Amino acid sequence: MKKVVLALILATLHFCGHAQVIRWELSAAAGSQASSPSTASATGVNSGTLGRGPGVTATAAGGCINSNGWFASSSPTTLADAIANNDYYEFTVPVQSCFAANITGISVFLRSSGTGPNTATLRSSADGFSNDLATVTVPNNSASSTLFNIPLTLNNVTGTLTFRLYGYGGASSGGTPSSGGTMRIGTSPTAADDDLVVNGTVVGASPTSAVISGTGIFCAEGSLDFSVNITGGTGPFTVVYTDGTTNFTANNYASGSTVTRAVLVNTTFTLVSVTDANGCVTQNLSGSATAEVYPEPLITINTQTNPTCANNDGAIQITVTQGDTAYVYNWTTSDGSGLAASQEDQSGLSAGTYTVVVTEDSPGNCTATESITLSLPMMCCDIDITGVSTTAETCAGTGNGTLTITATCSTCASIEYSINGTNWQPSNTFTGLSSNTYTAQARDTGNNSCSDSETATVAAGDNNPPTFNSPLPSNLTLSCTVTVPTPATLTATDDTDLNVDVTLATTTTPGICPQEFVITRTWTATDDCGNTAQHTQTITVEDNLAPTMSGLPAQTTLTINCGTPIPPAPNVTATDSCDLSVPVTLTPVTTP
Repeated sequence: MKKVVLALILATLHFCGHAQVIRWELSAAAGSQASSPSTASATGVNSGTLGRGPGVTATAAGGCINSNGWFASSSPTTLADAIANNDYYEFTVPVQSCFAANITGISVFLRSSGTGPNTATLRSSADGFSNDLATVTVPNNSASSTLFNIPLTLNNVTGTLTFRLYGYGGASSGGTPSSGGTMRIGTSPTAADDDLVVNGTVVGASPTSAVISGTGIFCAEGSLDFSVNITGGTGPFTVVYTDGTTNFTANNYASGSTVTRAVLVNTTFTLVSVTDANGCVTQNLSGSATAEVYPEPLITINTQTNPTCANNDGAIQITVTQGDTAYVYNWTTSDGSGLAASQEDQSGLSAGTYTVVVTEDSPGNCTATESITLSLPMMCCDIDITGVSTTAETCAGTGNGTLTITATCSTCASIEYSINGTNWQPSNTFTGLSSNTYTAQARDTGNNSCSDSETATVAAGDNNPPTFNSPLPSNLTLSCTVTVPTPATLTATDDTDLNVDVTLATTTTPGICPQEFVITRTWTATDDCGNTAQHTQTITVEDNLAPTMSGLPAQTTLTINCGTPIPPAPNVTATDSCDLSVPVTLTPVTTP
């Protein structure tokens, strides 16, 4: 009796200390039933089934589910044998959609007959029944079953989880196993107590909340970006939202990603539903995405008055409607004059194109733009050539002169230019011109009869030779005894060339004797245009001194008798300042 009371106390402590996911109370079962539905289950869990594998056979016993056939012979078996022969009890935990179970343990009453199996091993479908969750020794107890509390950690279980409790080993009494030996679940010490309990908690797996948010301010139209932040659930999601009139759906939506929707008017989007990938629907929907759309101003041109030939009395009047009535005006022009930039209406304008940008004073700062062109009457013409400038050719004949026309015209559409009256161009500069007199012309492109002209001359390029700088060397006549002076270094100046090249050419012409000759020195100055100037110096070297004779006879006249021999002629020599070797010749003359 004490043992029964103790077991009852332990069982009571167990079942009170754990939340129950699903339970079976088998006190009314015959033991031989094919299966037993669960007695009760937590919210989010359907009714489960407790049954047996095809390898064992139902047999009667009160207040339990009972089976024999755990052994095919009198030999012990292994877990592998039990798995191969399908020797097990099986019970299911069917978790409903949008819920998840966290399994913390199993409490089960077990007992075997003396020839029934003494070992039970628990496995589950969570891993395909591959790994052991727990193994217990089943006692031989003919009076009541023993409670086994098996701790487990199986979190976030969805769908149907199946447990199998395999029976095997030797006989629970220590004797010989037999095919008639039994193992049962149930027959707890207290008849009305639970015989099998899956402990743990069941939580909702639906998204817990969804919040839509986003704002935008637009002019006339726009694209509003917003997002939906979803807490909980399994993505991707299906988000249905509305603008109050039409529902829109975002499929395969990831929480927090951007949704873009075109808007033409003030619009507020709110959530209709958020469903996750498992079909679970969020109940807590909140927030909004708002778009403020402001109309653009509408500009109407009431009147535009073209200026007269005075070109300062044009006018433009406009009216602006729609949007905010407080407008800001900004007038601009690139070719007109007379604007009051911040005023709505304009007067005192010249011909030209005017653009107004109107901005409304609203959060959208919406703008509108309009352009108006004012023109002068066709008979107006005030074109005037105010100047013509030219540049000469660089050198005579190079043909690189230029001519530039400066002209004004307030009545012209635009100005074009010519220097021959035939070919016209928008540029006012003409290049590649030869020395000549040209007629510079300017005319209105919109009215060719409106024109003006002037003549201008492109000067010839430089054709003036350089000028030698003084002093210049003069011609010389020198005795052969005088040293010829070295050439002078000459320089030259030019109208355009700041650095004139000067070259020297020297020639020598022999005279009638070796010591006489003429030296001709020619200096040539050349500027950048090839213009040249020359200076020539002639140096004449002469031998105008007679030789000096020595060894002459003392008497120029000698009288001797006819019988006396004529004395020999003396050896006379001569020297010269220019000739280093002067020959002396003797010429005897006999006079009868």
